[in-house]
Amino acid sequence: MLNHTNIATACVAFVIASSAAFAQDIYAEVEGWNVRVAEGLKGCAIERTDADGFQTQIGIDGNQEMGYVALFTLADAGIDSRDTIITHFDLDGERFVGDSVRKVDGAYQGGYVYFNNPNFAYDLAKKQTLTITAESGREIAVDLTGTNAAMEVMRECQMAQQ
Repeated sequence: MLNHTNIATACVAFVIASSAAFAQDIYAEVEGWNVRVAEGLKGCAIERTDADGFQTQIGIDGNQEMGYVALFTLADAGIDSRDTIITHFDLDGERFVGDSVRKVDGAYQGGYVYFNNPNFAYDLAKKQTLTITAESGREIAVDLTGTNAAMEVMRECQMAQQ
């Protein structure tokens, strides 16, 4: 069942994170994911770039006190800055949807969505594939292998930042 409140009870934004947020040293490497401190966000995140050049980030924004999932590419994704769209997220059959705002930041295109739904966070850790579908119908599949272990270390990283 799709529901606009599935991802977050707050407004869901899909905007690009500054690449500078991930310029810090790697806190740890876990099952193919880099755990990084994102000082500008007062949080930690896991990130990995796949063979197609898509970088996935899952993290905690301490400023917003919410989690986020992000997807970026250096390739031309055809994104116009500040387009508002509905984005669907499928985690091995568990479906979530949210209103999204996209943005271009320098050479990177993509964005992130805030969430405070513990079911969404649990599914990111436990499921195998995240499929993101925009209104255009374009689907991007993200391999979530190793996210459970990486998110455990990310939580440790987050505690160390407080």
